[in-house]
Amino acid sequence: MHRDGSCERVRARSTAGMLLESSERMADDLGRFSVQHWLENAAQGYLLGREQGHLAGEREPTWLLANEPLRKRAIFVTAQLVSAERCSLATSAGLVGLAPDDGLRRFLATQVIDEARHVEIFSQRLIDLGVPAPGLDAVVADVTSPNLARFAEALRAIVEERDFVPALVGHNVLLEGVMLSVCGLLHGAQLEQNPKFANTLAGTVLDERRHAACGETAVTARLRGAPELRARAEALQRDLTHWILAAFSDIAREAPLGPVAGAGPRGSVGTGRAEIEAFLSHGVEEDLSMRLSRIGLSYRAPVRS
Repeated sequence: MHRDGSCERVRARSTAGMLLESSERMADDLGRFSVQHWLENAAQGYLLGREQGHLAGEREPTWLLANEPLRKRAIFVTAQLVSAERCSLATSAGLVGLAPDDGLRRFLATQVIDEARHVEIFSQRLIDLGVPAPGLDAVVADVTSPNLARFAEALRAIVEERDFVPALVGHNVLLEGVMLSVCGLLHGAQLEQNPKFANTLAGTVLDERRHAACGETAVTARLRGAPELRARAEALQRDLTHWILAAFSDIAREAPLGPVAGAGPRGSVGTGRAEIEAFLSHGVEEDLSMRLSRIGLSYRAPVRS
C-alpha cells in the first residue's frame, strides 16, 4: 500500500512538472504572438502605408468594372469573404472572454482588431465594385453561401457553450486554415490581373498565418494537459469541416482556382468542377489533416452530402 501511494505521489509530481513545463513553453511560444510583436510586425510592419489593405492609388481594373458578369462574380466572392470575416470577428471577440490565461487573451485581442480590419477592407472592396454602402449588408446576406452561414451558426453555438478548446480548433485551426488556403489561392490568381485585390489579400494571408499558428500552439498545450478534450474536439471538427468545405466549394465554383483564375484583359481562364473537387480532396483536406496532426488530433473526414 505504501509503495502504491508513493507511486501515485511520484506520478502526480511528474504530471504537475510536465504541465508546468508545458505552460512555460507555451508562454515562450506566445511571446511570438504578443501585442508588441503584432505592433512591430503587422501594424508597423507589412500593413504600414496601406490604404484599405492595398497601396495608395490602386483601383479595381476597368475591364472588371465594365464586364457585368465578372463584376457580379467578384461581388459574390468578396461577399463570402465579408461573411467569413464577420464570423471570425464575432468568434475571436467571444474567445477573449473564454481564454484561460492572459497571454492568450492579449493575442486574441489583437486578432479581434485583425478580423475587424478584414471585415472593413473586404466591405470597402464591395463598395469599390459598385455595391451601394447603404445596401451592403443586404447584398452580403442575399449572396452568402448557405453552407458558410451554417458553419458560422455552428461555431457560434460552441462559443456560447463556453467550450474554449473546441471553439479554438473550429476557429483558429479550421476556419483560419481554410481562409489561409482560399486567400492564398486568390492572391496568386490576382497578382497580374488585379494588383489592388492581390495586395489586399496579401496582408490578410499574413494575418491568417499568425492566427492559425497561435491557435495550433494553444490547442497543443491544452490537449496535452487535458486529453479527454480530444474526442469532443475531433467530433466537432468533423461536423464543422462538412460546412466549411461545402462553403469553399461554393466559392470555388464562382472563382475558379487555377494559376490564373476568372478572367482578365486577355479573356477567361479557369478550372473545371473536376479540378475543384480534386483540390478539395487533395489540397484543403490534406492541409487540414496536417494542421490537426500537428496539434495531436486525427482528421475526421466529413460525410459528403
